[in-house]
Amino acid sequence: MSKYFIPPHIRQALTAALEARGIDVTSLLSDFAPFHAIDSPRYDLLVCQRLLQAGWYLLDDEDLGLGDGPPLKPGAFFYASNLMINAPNLGEALRVAACFYCYVGKSWEPEFFNDKKQACFRIQRNSRLNDPNHLLADYLLIGFYQFASWLIGGRIALKSVSFDYPRPEYEVEFQTLFPCRRYFDCDYLEFTFSATYLKQKIVQNAGSLAALLLSSPSFILTPQDNMRSFHTEVRHLLETWPSPEMPSFADVSERFNLTPKMLGTRLRKEDVNFNEIKKSVRLDKATQLLTNHNISIAKIAEQLGFEETAAFSKAFKAWVGESPAQYRKKWSSLSE
Repeated sequence: MSKYFIPPHIRQALTAALEARGIDVTSLLSDFAPFHAIDSPRYDLLVCQRLLQAGWYLLDDEDLGLGDGPPLKPGAFFYASNLMINAPNLGEALRVAACFYCYVGKSWEPEFFNDKKQACFRIQRNSRLNDPNHLLADYLLIGFYQFASWLIGGRIALKSVSFDYPRPEYEVEFQTLFPCRRYFDCDYLEFTFSATYLKQKIVQNAGSLAALLLSSPSFILTPQDNMRSFHTEVRHLLETWPSPEMPSFADVSERFNLTPKMLGTRLRKEDVNFNEIKKSVRLDKATQLLTNHNISIAKIAEQLGFEETAAFSKAFKAWVGESPAQYRKKWSSLSE
């Protein structure tokens, strides 16, 4: 995966949002000639960067007119990021962010809370009518998660992500950004992770923040290669395993030149376990295969290593809340 990966639906939704508010996107890009091929991921990143920055300036709104309240004046992210970078640890940084945006914003309200095991960053939106393509929803979730990971210099292993809109046909694009359990049709936006991260110190400084702000706000849309965590490496191995049957714990240990005990220890440091990763990869593969009507559910079950179709159906329903057949039918109606 390129480090410049931009989810295609983000660029499409961004273009639609600006045009709906009277901004001529074609004119904005008419003199845009970066030294990159038009079909390259780097070009997509630079296009999104120009459109986002132009949208902030022309609309005088960091929410791009997608909220239901007064505009969020440009400069809000600058002040929030400076407050967060001076916090002693990640937990305090997220608390500061939640308090700051509750004070300056009216369209959405963040909340941060935790117990001894799990931390949660939640966003309640007053209305979603001005965000038909879910651009603001995705932008907020991706942005807070990416920035939190950047602050501690390592990608946070997520437990789950919740969206306040129905499961979209482009869900597959979230597999890179959110490699965890994903819930849709919720009453809020939310990401959860282990509370062990909260005490991690902020490793960034004023200099690194200044460099980051130069590419603001597009930096939040791209997974940072230098923040790739160990559990992400394990997940990538499972996703690219050559045979249909998932590798065993011993197989994965051998591939990383580790003993099973050492592999387990490294995963526990990120508060994840092998079975959780394996289940997540299986779910993503299942949802992707179910969008292809040329593959029977029985064949999908076989490709995912289930001995019986019934066992796959039961597991899928436990993961998603509906049967494979119901999921396929719903996805078909969305894509029509």
